[in-house]
Amino acid sequence: MDERTLEVLEYDKIREIVASYSLSDPGRERAVSLRPLTDPLSILSRLRETSELKEALESQVGPVWRPFKEVRPYLLKAQPEGSLLQPAELLAIADVTCLSQATLRLFRKNREKFPMLQRITESLSPVEELRSLIEQCLDATGEVKDSASRELGSIRKRLRLIKERLSEKLKSLISSPQIQKILADNIVTFRQDRYVIPIKAGSQHLLKGIVHDHSSSGATVFVEPMVTVEMNNSLGELVTEEKREVERILKRITSVVRENFEPLKENSEILARLDLIYAKARFSLEYGAVEPLMEGDASLRLIEASHPLLLKAAKELEKQEVVPLTMELGERFRTLVITGPNTGGKTVALKTVGLLSLMAQSGMHIPAKEGTKLPVFEKIFADVGDEQSIEASLSTFSSHVRQISKALSEAASDSLILLDEIGVGTDPEEGAALAEAVVEYLTSSGALTIVTTHYGALKTLATKIPGVENGSMEFDSENFKPTFRFISGIPGSSYALEVASNLGMSKEVLDRAWSLVGGEHRDLSKLLVELRANLQELSAEKKELSGSREAIEDLQKLYKDRLQRVRAAEKDLKGKTLKESREVVETTRRQMEALLREIQKTQAEKKLVKRS
Repeated sequence: MDERTLEVLEYDKIREIVASYSLSDPGRERAVSLRPLTDPLSILSRLRETSELKEALESQVGPVWRPFKEVRPYLLKAQPEGSLLQPAELLAIADVTCLSQATLRLFRKNREKFPMLQRITESLSPVEELRSLIEQCLDATGEVKDSASRELGSIRKRLRLIKERLSEKLKSLISSPQIQKILADNIVTFRQDRYVIPIKAGSQHLLKGIVHDHSSSGATVFVEPMVTVEMNNSLGELVTEEKREVERILKRITSVVRENFEPLKENSEILARLDLIYAKARFSLEYGAVEPLMEGDASLRLIEASHPLLLKAAKELEKQEVVPLTMELGERFRTLVITGPNTGGKTVALKTVGLLSLMAQSGMHIPAKEGTKLPVFEKIFADVGDEQSIEASLSTFSSHVRQISKALSEAASDSLILLDEIGVGTDPEEGAALAEAVVEYLTSSGALTIVTTHYGALKTLATKIPGVENGSMEFDSENFKPTFRFISGIPGSSYALEVASNLGMSKEVLDRAWSLVGGEHRDLSKLLVELRANLQELSAEKKELSGSREAIEDLQKLYKDRLQRVRAAEKDLKGKTLKESREVVETTRRQMEALLREIQKTQAEKKLVKRS
């Protein structure tokens, strides 16, 4: 995909949002490195994976969804012979191994419900021997257990005994009246791996012993009494033995990690991949997204789609809901020319189409309604916004032309071309001519193309070139503000003078501007307003008729259901008395007559709506 297109459509911001839902650093790395795919089968596979994990979250299948650490650096660290992993590193590996086992069991158990996820996780390895060994040797805090080896248990038993003897001896010593007089504090403490007692500075000569340290203030001297030197020596030897044995145990566990390097590495990569899918599924849930249809012809159909960055901003600012976009392209026409007022939503509509296409081809669900359909594009080109480059000595117009030229050179039936304010930044007449020529070329190439413009000349292309259609962003002319609703089939006005009036521009200037516009332009603007008003009325009538039709269909269904009940009742009546039979039939007859009257009334209302 074109890098500039990814940038202007803000694809990186979507990757960051998805990454924020990941549970691990490896999952986050994969999310921020996402790229749109172009192979249809791969795209469909990624979308189905997201759908399955979303369903797993909705049905609360688990619990395996929890954070885990990146262990691949630890696996590499364990590779050299004789290497040693620290307890925290081994615990992280054990946790990933435990998570791998739980994930493997989960999707084996639900293989029919989640076949895609089951296939991904089937390659996970339990590595049971390693997990058991780590759990046997290390506690939850990372301390090596006494039971990790017989030798370590023996050493620690002797350590406890010598510490008890030392403690008793020193406590006895500091409780003596002679020592109490020179004590700085009534405690036994530890300095340079030796048990010592704190003595007031200047009094250390009154206690036979070895000075090991001084306090920062210099008021206290830490002295090892001579009577405990031998025991402290024994303690030091045991501590050294303990360290050697702990190191030996950790090396033994590390060697098992080394032996299982490949399955552990694969487990880590599978969990990272699953975490990426999890992040996509969480995004789908949070943004009310759906899996788009991506099979069949190369046509596009968005049903109440929303730009995800606008949804995010609306949530954060607690604003009103984002106006959704409903649009079709590719079935009746390949090129859509969108016109309408400034800040009316033209650029947002164009960017929504582009960004949602990139997301879908990355295996992400998109914020839209079910039935939304997107083609698989081999190339997506977007030219949006002010592309002026001071560093490259390019004007706004030059930058636009360079990006458009690139799109023209690679445009094909499997391309999506998005051009915002085509032809701006130069002489309006020449810019409009260039824009018209570009639209003609792109339409003939078969590419799906959306352009936004204020040029009046481009509004007439739908009547000149087969495959071109107009569209506009609705404007509330009574309140002088955009509604951000897209209307297909009708070009829009820029409403520049109306907006200027609403913003307080001088009436004298505006009157002069209206006189300069010309009668033909005013008539066209008036006609467009009338067309939009008629379209709104037709839409309202269509909605009302649709509701009436649904009501009639419901009544007909109810009629059929009751008719079936009557026929069933006739069979049951054979065994009843004549009086009971007549009562049942009479009750049913009255119900059916009332139902028929209701149907006739609804049909009469429908005819009345059509006449009006």
